[in-house]
Amino acid sequence: MTGCPAQRPTPATAPVPSPVSRTAQTEAEVRALAEARSHFDAGRYGVAVRLLRHFLELHTHSPAIPEARWLLGRSYEELGEWHAALTQYRLVAAEATRPPGLSPAMNTQVRDRLSLLTRRLGRAAPGTAGSIAVWVDPSALPEPALRAQWLTTFIAEGVTTLVFDVGPLGPGDVPGNNHERPGAQSTHGVYFRTTWASLKRDLFGEMLPLARDLGLTVFASMDITTIPWLDPTLGWTTYVYDDHTRQLVPSTAFDPLHPAIQEYLTGLLTDLARLQIDGLFLRVGERTGPRYHVSGRGLDQFGSQLPANLDPKTILIVGRSLPPSGSGSPSAPQPAPATPPDQAAIFWRWAGWQARERLAMLLALRASLRRYQSGLQVVVALHDTAVTKPLDALIDHGEDLLETTTRGLPVALPFPSSRTLLASADPDEGWRLEYLSRLVNVIGSPERIWIIVPVAAPDRASVVRELHTSVVEFARTRGLNVLFVPQPPRGR
Repeated sequence: MTGCPAQRPTPATAPVPSPVSRTAQTEAEVRALAEARSHFDAGRYGVAVRLLRHFLELHTHSPAIPEARWLLGRSYEELGEWHAALTQYRLVAAEATRPPGLSPAMNTQVRDRLSLLTRRLGRAAPGTAGSIAVWVDPSALPEPALRAQWLTTFIAEGVTTLVFDVGPLGPGDVPGNNHERPGAQSTHGVYFRTTWASLKRDLFGEMLPLARDLGLTVFASMDITTIPWLDPTLGWTTYVYDDHTRQLVPSTAFDPLHPAIQEYLTGLLTDLARLQIDGLFLRVGERTGPRYHVSGRGLDQFGSQLPANLDPKTILIVGRSLPPSGSGSPSAPQPAPATPPDQAAIFWRWAGWQARERLAMLLALRASLRRYQSGLQVVVALHDTAVTKPLDALIDHGEDLLETTTRGLPVALPFPSSRTLLASADPDEGWRLEYLSRLVNVIGSPERIWIIVPVAAPDRASVVRELHTSVVEFARTRGLNVLFVPQPPRGR
């Protein structure tokens, strides 16, 4: 199994303003600003924001304040916090009216960003605090003549965003064109026109113009490991351990670290981004983490950290021997006593490395898609254990909440399956409020949090019932975004 390294994102570039006078600037200021810029250049926008805000609070008379505010605005923009970015750009622009002013180049750059964000915020901005989204099953849509009225009932209740799957999740789809790329399954299709898959139905073509007319934003949703319209025999899947043969065998889950899958997702979703959708919810399937699946291409890249005589299936055997970490356990789950310590250490290095590489892939994908839709948001949907049992989330699903948010990616999270995961005496909704408070404390930016709330059906009555629960009202007053998803899980 050989492969090329996972594509890394090209960090966003913040133009360097004209140098300020260093005679009035301390070495501490120079170091602090350089550290913040290094985090920005590495794509760690959340860290850059914290450092720059601290810089502005501490160095109130620094001649580098315009540069710090410019970089803070760019960091906010990369995080999708449009209003916060706009505020910083306006403060930088105000410096042009005071000596020594701004350089002509920086003045132009600031004015350009102000103009772009002002236009972008002319309609509802995706991912801004308090957004209310509803996932819509295409089969639940009324006849075309009734759709505007149907959507208006949601808008009246504060809904700002519609979410549609990229394609159906089940079998039985009929192809809509004959020009799909190699590997596209003829029995499946997607909901938009693309040369990378068959067309099931042009749902985005139907709904985007109407949503725009009504001032709604539109997100797409996709599981990047479960792609029903793609042929799993192409060799782009992960491997699992077969208990009968005691060998690694191909699974049906596609491998996000496989270069071919990365190329496919970029091509497919670029066609969707060209339609000017506002965002993407991306997720991985259940139990596709290193406890259950191994990436062949990932192992090739990780190989330098593996002993030459280590059989790759040993990693899965070690992972499967780990018990659940347990509620609130502060330490890592311990492998079975028979597991050699060096193999356990290798497994944990592998688990952390794979999670970081998946995030690098998502950042590269976002950077590519933003060439066609500069304001596109990419939200990573995680499992509830990412908050309540992070070690289990890492090895079961390959998810790391803190690393995800540090890299500047917004997250969508469901409530835990049981209130017993949290300490609360309230038998009703108190534990959910506690969960939300903990979430905001961990992540720090409520604008980058989406709470997934199950509803009985994607209709006004179901949404209204949930909108007025104390949990959803609490989320909205704290600035969190809410995504309503009909239950039971969709299987069309």
